[in-house]
Amino acid sequence: MKKAGLLLLLLPAVITWGQSSGTFNVVVKKVKGDLNKDGKDDLVTVMQDAGSSAGTYTISASRTAS
Repeated sequence: MKKAGLLLLLLPAVITWGQSSGTFNVVVKKVKGDLNKDGKDDLVTVMQDAGSSAGTYTISASRTAS
C-alpha cells in the first residue's frame, strides 16, 4: 500500500518533466487578432522543437493588451 501511495505522489512530477523537456526554438506561426470573436486581440504562437527527431510542437495562447 505504501508503494502505491508513493507512486501516486511521484506520478505528476514525472508527467510534468516529460512534457517540459523540449526546447522549442523555431517559431512556425504567429497569429494576432480577434481569434475567438470576443472583441479583444489574441496572440497564438506555434513553436517546434527542431532538435527533436519527432518534430514536437507547442502552442501558446495569450490575450494582448488593448
